[in-house]
Amino acid sequence: MSEVMRDNNDELISSLSYKNPTSASYIINRNSSTFHCVGGNIYTPSSGARLIKFYLTSEDFLDPHSVRVQFDLVCTDTAAGKALMPLGGPHGFFSRCRCLARGEVIDDITDFNRVSEMFSFLKSYGSVQNDMLESFGYEAHRGAPEAKELFGIKAGTYQTVLFKPMIGLLNQPKYISLKYVPLTIELELDSDKEANIVTPNVTTQYPTAEVSNMWEIRNPIIRCDIVKVDSELQNKYDDHFASGGGINIKYTTYNSQILKILGTSFTINLSRSLTYLTRIFVSFLKTYNTAGNPKEFWNKNYNTFYHTLRNQNTGLSLDAYSVKYNQADDIVQSAQIQIGSKLIPDYPMRSTTEAFYFLRKALNTDHVFPSHVHSVDIYGKEYLDYKFVMCFDCEKINGKTASFTGMNVKNGDQITLKMTLQTQTLANNPEDCHIVLESEQVLEVKGSYVRVAD
Repeated sequence: MSEVMRDNNDELISSLSYKNPTSASYIINRNSSTFHCVGGNIYTPSSGARLIKFYLTSEDFLDPHSVRVQFDLVCTDTAAGKALMPLGGPHGFFSRCRCLARGEVIDDITDFNRVSEMFSFLKSYGSVQNDMLESFGYEAHRGAPEAKELFGIKAGTYQTVLFKPMIGLLNQPKYISLKYVPLTIELELDSDKEANIVTPNVTTQYPTAEVSNMWEIRNPIIRCDIVKVDSELQNKYDDHFASGGGINIKYTTYNSQILKILGTSFTINLSRSLTYLTRIFVSFLKTYNTAGNPKEFWNKNYNTFYHTLRNQNTGLSLDAYSVKYNQADDIVQSAQIQIGSKLIPDYPMRSTTEAFYFLRKALNTDHVFPSHVHSVDIYGKEYLDYKFVMCFDCEKINGKTASFTGMNVKNGDQITLKMTLQTQTLANNPEDCHIVLESEQVLEVKGSYVRVAD
């Protein structure tokens, strides 16, 4: 052993090192700032203004991790005894989100509520609970809560809530100079006023006499921290830009598409010009109902990631899940992605357990939520029910080890999903497929413009 270890280099351990720690005297101030929306102050899904817009401008730097969208959710009902009952986080009210800088589109995420919901339960349980404490204080659809379990907002009152928008530029570690990258953030309300609330009278648990669907958003603002550096460092940045120099900020972005499924064996072709495609997330939707109503009061398009065994769940609570597993009923009979001549995986997935293995493996290379990579907020029964997501990893190496190792599909290579669903009970198969393409991009910042390199 000593022969093997003889070339080792001894280093002084930190406990015996008394060097002064790293300081940052060039940071001279940090403010918890507020940015108000542009235009009106009241927003509703069915009439009036639906687009909430913010301009973030400053001479200083934005700390992206501190950004939160805040608003008052008002129950405008006047009937005594009624309450508005939100189902999930505040992101559930918004169907689209855009982030721009100097006219350049940095992020444009459609199906924003569904994409945000998916990434929320791909974090750890504790992290999700912390997010909920910033919003409504509960997670409505975990195991289908029984009657009166939701808090609700009393008629004529409101609750102030916050959430971190799922924008790539705000989920990377670099401070953003708002002097050179002034940001515009747009959030568009879902046109369905019941997209993120309990629908009255869907079940006897929540009758019309007690449940309201009348609401509006008021006083939307963005809260964030603005960091000020001293004039010496700021002048160095200014001189660098003035001399034609620039800086690059790497971030992750998402392209979302929902497509119809035709038949039990189907192929979906996607064309997208991306230099570094990192991961492909696939999930399913279905309008599974009885007499026109959802199976449970909390089933919404944005928060239900359908599995075929869901229709066989005989109880409202996941604890009452009584179906015995049968491979023939599994939604995954065969699943594979082809990009050019590359197959992912080499041999198709043929079960839900394989699907979770590939999801977990892909998340263990995670560079978006690096502190949550070994735990996701999915219970075993939920994955077979309403949190079923597949992931196809397109990176050549662990995302924490190196950047820009995703696949290049900029030269016309088509992305093809090939899948076979179960044929035991055709009525149980999903109707739509939701595909999210994750890719790495670079925001190139110059003195007079910004440009997205995708």
